Amino acid sequence: MFIDEAVITLKAGDGGNGCISFRKEKFVPKGGPDGGDGGNGGSVTLIASNDLQTLLDFKYNRIFKAEDGEHGLGSNMHGKNGRELKIKVPVGTQACNPKTGALICDLASPGASFVLIRGGRGGRGNTRFTSSVRHAPRYCELGEEGAELEVKLVLKLIADIGLVGFPNAGKSTILSKISKATPKIANYPFTTLAPNLGVVKIDYNKIMVVADIPGIIEGAHSGAGLGNKFLKHIERTRAIVYVIDMTGFERPDPAEDLKTLQKELKAYSKKLAGLPFIIAANKMDIPDSKEHYEKFSKKIKRLKAFKDAKIIKISGLAGLNLDKLIRQMYDLKIDSEAHAAQAALAEDGESALLIDSNEAIAEGGLGLTYDNLNKKTSQRKKAFSVKVNKLSQNEYQIVSEQFEADVKRINFKADDSLYYFKQMLKKYMVDKALRKAGAQNGDTVYIRDFAFDYQDE
Repeated sequence: MFIDEAVITLKAGDGGNGCISFRKEKFVPKGGPDGGDGGNGGSVTLIASNDLQTLLDFKYNRIFKAEDGEHGLGSNMHGKNGRELKIKVPVGTQACNPKTGALICDLASPGASFVLIRGGRGGRGNTRFTSSVRHAPRYCELGEEGAELEVKLVLKLIADIGLVGFPNAGKSTILSKISKATPKIANYPFTTLAPNLGVVKIDYNKIMVVADIPGIIEGAHSGAGLGNKFLKHIERTRAIVYVIDMTGFERPDPAEDLKTLQKELKAYSKKLAGLPFIIAANKMDIPDSKEHYEKFSKKIKRLKAFKDAKIIKISGLAGLNLDKLIRQMYDLKIDSEAHAAQAALAEDGESALLIDSNEAIAEGGLGLTYDNLNKKTSQRKKAFSVKVNKLSQNEYQIVSEQFEADVKRINFKADDSLYYFKQMLKKYMVDKALRKAGAQNGDTVYIRDFAFDYQDE
């Protein structure tokens, strides 16, 4: 079964808690704190692999969770970091924001990888909280929760050449003859319901990948027939072979077919219509095809878009001129690669990662951290802001993403937790913000699901 879209849920590993511990050793009085830090949670990374050709695995397995970090221990032993979760996806997979469709990453080459979410930081042990005035702190931090997000995977097949034509034009037959691919073949329209890839071997060290795209009909770009569901797979191809049925049995005018196909590609993407192409006049073993071919060749010579087009008379079923077609397709591949290299130089070698991941997430309002392979950004490094909302005469709410995240890491079960909570209020200037908002002693202050009584000091 060919699946080219899937929505999955990812959860990075939680950081391990820090440890409250004191050195206990004979002849070492007042050994001091020795609580270790918790380990960091595992991150979630997508990796493009040639081992997969479809997103079928994600149809049944939609939830992925990285390993949590282990808790810290005494004797300054740090917890083990959680193992990174590496999810293999087919080459050509894009990860998108499921709400807006904004592109997050594009894994267009084997081995390409992208870190979608980072694991939570491990909490600090009590060794980290010693100071000149607090020699034996009875406090440690909780581990940070790993981020969770939903992401849409979209597969766009990568091929050197795309076979494009109307239903029942003979594309699958050609692919089966020139490669070892075994697409379903039958004498009725829409036999092919999913793209098929075939590797064509020209020489011992020369190969090309050819994609058989399901039949396109008029209006496909706007959803007619199989719609634009499969047009996206042509976007990855470097060149196109228009496969045109010359028999006239199902469609009487091959020239109109060619014009319609190009019109549909152009309506979907102007880039597609501008790709290098050749025309394969198929089913030339049928007697009436020669007469249709003569009319066809004369008509397209009068069309500006096709007047210099190369036309190869073939028969996929009989094997007529398939060797010539293969040579022309390979030449087309080489030419298109040269054009692509020039275009890449013109664009000053932009990164293969097409987007700013933070912009993609902002458009969806998910409020999570993505890390680009080339440019690491993190919310914890951004300038914080604190907002105070007055809920009623004696109730206030603190709104600050960074402050709220740090409060969640306070271990209120520890003896010295209130001291460090007050230090955090001062660090984020929450006390000043509350005072400015008019808070009085005894007023209730909410931070998410946590509440405390305000005391002005």
